[in-house]
Amino acid sequence: CFSSESDYYPQLVEQFSAAADLTHTHSRGRRFSHSMNEGIIFSAVDTTDMDSTTRIDKRWAELWHAAGGRQINYCVPFPGPENPAIYRRDIGLRNYKAHYDGQMLHGYRCNHWNEFCEWPEDNAYRNFSMAYPQRNALIPTLALVGARAAYDDVRYATKLRELALAHRDDAEPRLAREARRQLAWLERLDGATYDLEAFRAGAAHRILTMLALVQAPAKGATP
Repeated sequence: CFSSESDYYPQLVEQFSAAADLTHTHSRGRRFSHSMNEGIIFSAVDTTDMDSTTRIDKRWAELWHAAGGRQINYCVPFPGPENPAIYRRDIGLRNYKAHYDGQMLHGYRCNHWNEFCEWPEDNAYRNFSMAYPQRNALIPTLALVGARAAYDDVRYATKLRELALAHRDDAEPRLAREARRQLAWLERLDGATYDLEAFRAGAAHRILTMLALVQAPAKGATP
């Protein structure tokens, strides 16, 4: 893991050049950067397999994909026990639509209590817990419920996209037309604003519609 929050380009070049030498000499290891400035993309492309960033920005993901790397979302949002809707949107459809490859929650299990912080004292962040400890289990928070819902939203979107791509050029014109309609629907969605309940219901309906069309020829039925 190689991380830098510096915005001084020569320093970044020096740091990542050293990492590149180590990597190429030993031919092992995975390179991971944490970018909080614009300079890393230009100095880390030879040393980094994956980048984490403090933003959800489709253009930023495309830059790393163009360089052969992967992009994950770090701390959008920061963990905490409230407002599951924020976690569902940011970790789920918003992340997916920005073409990010994953999500790195900044914290999972409680290691300190800090519900009433006073900035700028040390440890002045809110409690990072997504779950609280028990003797033999964990107590989930509403934030964790939101994160689970986010991953389910991504599963619905992924299922629909995979199904539509598989039949986009199908010889059956009605099936191909429906597949292209679904791909266009997914592309038009704005992950930052689209109603998530409407998305879930719409994606489920479209998946079932596609499956019915796929199965119709085998049953000898008319779609």
